[in-house]
Amino acid sequence: MALRALGEVCLGRRRELDLGVEQLAGRMGVDARQVRRIERGQANVTFETLVALATGLERLPSDLLAQVERALMLEDGAATATKGRAQAAHAEPAMDGHGVPSDEPLHRALGLAVAAFRRHGRLTQRELASAAGLSLSAIQSVESGRHAPTTLTLETLAQALKCDVLDLFTARAAKSAHKARVSRTREA
Repeated sequence: MALRALGEVCLGRRRELDLGVEQLAGRMGVDARQVRRIERGQANVTFETLVALATGLERLPSDLLAQVERALMLEDGAATATKGRAQAAHAEPAMDGHGVPSDEPLHRALGLAVAAFRRHGRLTQRELASAAGLSLSAIQSVESGRHAPTTLTLETLAQALKCDVLDLFTARAAKSAHKARVSRTREA
């Protein structure tokens, strides 16, 4: 299962970078057949190959492994896990308002705020995705700060999280709401 998850993560990242199999193989210094075997989950990857793969995909090996770990943690049954990883690997990445993937500090802060509001509402990422009509991978991309959501996505998230769009630009509002909830619970 881990090899399959690694393959799907690699395939998704290769597509994000708009690289062909041969291009990635060239970056790695391996044969294109090896890349295909990795993406199909059929290659037992050595540490050296993992480092070359991560470098070719413009990631740190630890980042690549973290993505695989997240994919494996999302498993809640064999059929659901396979479907979820396939959707995550093939989903279009969330983009900023200009259609460009972003990794700016503001987007990371926004992701933390969305996660704080989600936890405050006692929602899982999957439940938030369903409530907002978005894919699980879109929620994960926003919360991780890998991509900035569009204005429409922000409005949809705010509505699903029962907050104002401006509140999403700071986690303080979520913390205040959490403190109020804890206070009400203690009083009851």
